[in-house]
Amino acid sequence: MARDVYRKFVQREIKAKKIEIEARKAIEAQKALKALEAQKGLNRALELQKAIETQKKLEAREAIKAQKAIEAQNAVEAQKAIETQKAIEAQKAIVTQRAIEALKATEARKEIEAQKVIVAQRAIEAQKAIDAQKAVDSQKAIEVLSQKYLDTYTRLCPTPSCRVRIQKDGGCDSMRCVKCQKSFIWYE
Repeated sequence: MARDVYRKFVQREIKAKKIEIEARKAIEAQKALKALEAQKGLNRALELQKAIETQKKLEAREAIKAQKAIEAQNAVEAQKAIETQKAIEAQKAIVTQRAIEALKATEARKEIEAQKVIVAQRAIEAQKAIDAQKAVDSQKAIEVLSQKYLDTYTRLCPTPSCRVRIQKDGGCDSMRCVKCQKSFIWYE
């Protein structure tokens, strides 16, 4: 009979270990999923950064083209007669005003892009914090359920130096600890 009890005890321990392994696998799968989601967020941020750099390069090219056009216009105007000097001065004023407006627009775009990057970083950090809290909550729930199971279906050996967890799965109330061989009554 003790062998049957011991065998059932071992079988239950094996089942408990399997449940524990499956829980660990589930936690690892959740961690991998969270890591994948974090990687996706980083990829999105990198794509946004590349788009910003591409926009800056295009703006720089446009500014260079505009500058070259202004220089060519100035060279042509310098060769004109004195009569066209007033028209040249008016043209320069218009070009300067446009350059100022283009510079202001470029600065405004840069500010908007910087704000977008900041918002994206904050969103990523917030998501990481939420994922971390979910992992902690999940682990706490598993620990609470495990302790509840132990408290409900097992008892500690009454020997103070032993204190092995024992589970009763039927039969009479007379029990024997498999570790220290102490005999006791289950409901005492």
